[in-house]
Amino acid sequence: MLKAEENRLKHFSIEALRIRLAELKTKIHMVSEPVSILKKFVADAHKDESFQGYPVLPKSMWDGSRHVKSIAAYLNNLIHMDMCNSKN
Repeated sequence: MLKAEENRLKHFSIEALRIRLAELKTKIHMVSEPVSILKKFVADAHKDESFQGYPVLPKSMWDGSRHVKSIAAYLNNLIHMDMCNSKN
């Protein structure tokens, strides 16, 4: 297994080897951490944060009769409908 990894790494650039080394160091560090800390790390990384100048969109929206998930296709359709209605 190590021989195969060595052969694979021979063809990497220096930059790719540095990235691989950083990944391995991170994995080694993560193995020593308790699962509860790793779960907190993942949860913190996925918090809803807005990009500067843009609002955080709600998870769902009321369309007048029901809640609809805020997905790109639905929002794009709303924009398209608003544009069509404003032309009339």
